[in-house]
Amino acid sequence: MKNAVCVVPLLIVLLVQPLLCHGGQAFPDFSLQGELTQEHRQYLGVDSPLVRLSEVQAEYLFIEVYSLYCAPCQREAPTVNEMYETTIRTGLGSTVKFLGIAAGNTPYEVEVFREQFQVEFPLFSDEDYVVHEAIGNMGTPYFVLVRVGGTDNLEVLYAHEGAPEQMEGVYEEMIRLAIPSDQ
Repeated sequence: MKNAVCVVPLLIVLLVQPLLCHGGQAFPDFSLQGELTQEHRQYLGVDSPLVRLSEVQAEYLFIEVYSLYCAPCQREAPTVNEMYETTIRTGLGSTVKFLGIAAGNTPYEVEVFREQFQVEFPLFSDEDYVVHEAIGNMGTPYFVLVRVGGTDNLEVLYAHEGAPEQMEGVYEEMIRLAIPSDQ
């Protein structure tokens, strides 16, 4: 069943590559709970393992919805890690924060993914698909850049369902949207 979460949507994505959320749409301000290290809490600017998206200390959130059992998610993991590291290295780490949401995965499966793919940014379990359902039951991977404007005020700037042809293009678009051209 878990493999079907990736296989069926992937086939659809390969054929039509739809976007579920479009720029300008509201994004739900849900809470996530996970095993966060002190370093992760500091990175997000939160005090507890229960994290409401609007409480993250950032102007933008880059959210990856993935699954341990999704082959495209596994293939994209090194590139997403590189995007995260580039954001930190170039000084954009306080402006754009990365987090991952594991659709249908247990906390144990989240840790397996984190260790196997050496993911440094915070990852959260969505074992019961609550978040997955709240954002449209999209296929994995799903990438979304959200502008944080306060409590219940999150705006989608960019969204992509499925493995993009060029992850580098996703990063470039994210930076273009998050950093005004006059900076």
